[in-house]
Amino acid sequence: MRKTRIFATIMAVVMMGAVFAQPLAASSAPTITVNGAGAVSVTPDMATVNLGVSTQNASVQRALEENNILVATVIAAMLEIGIDEDDIRTASFWIDPAFGPDWTTITGFRVTNSVSVIVRDIEQVGDVLGAAVAAGANVSHGVSFGISDSASAYSQALALAVQNAEGKAQALAAALGRDITGIVSVVEMGGMHSPMARGLYGAGAVAEADMAWSSVPIEAGSMTVTASVQIVYSITP
Repeated sequence: MRKTRIFATIMAVVMMGAVFAQPLAASSAPTITVNGAGAVSVTPDMATVNLGVSTQNASVQRALEENNILVATVIAAMLEIGIDEDDIRTASFWIDPAFGPDWTTITGFRVTNSVSVIVRDIEQVGDVLGAAVAAGANVSHGVSFGISDSASAYSQALALAVQNAEGKAQALAAALGRDITGIVSVVEMGGMHSPMARGLYGAGAVAEADMAWSSVPIEAGSMTVTASVQIVYSITP
């Protein structure tokens, strides 16, 4: 029994020696790593309008009641011109004390209620602003433009980013006197849409507008959708 154990131990040592005696694996093929960028210019086809109503009164309850009436009127005006109810939501609501000239005495309270309105017809943005102001809106937080099919635009930018990376890799390989043999890895680095927003900001930004409903001139301009990738290529030794 003891001889059997000694023999097994010797064989284990021999096998370990055989493993360690194996030659090291050949090194992996050389690679080059490049970053690629792509950009697509698109015309916005939708927008988000952020506006609201600010009221002030010595009584906070009275300021709230006045605000509620005006906000309800603004929302009704949005529905009247065809905005879907699901595209209107409360964006913010706050109550602040109003101070006198000495900035220490509270003379009243200011209630501000803002709503976010998604406009799916870009040509209707001016009408939305005009109707809101006529209904009582006196606070503006700007207009954000966007595209409904952002995935398609991003895919185009992504394809351009890959082409850009491939061109860089080909140039590097040629300069090194090597050939590209394949792709080792691809990493999507993300992208962005710009510009994001335009317009007037702050309480009272639209307060001086003519209360007669007239469409507000709006220029959506264009947006740039970008994408970037990092690709590792294998090349000949």
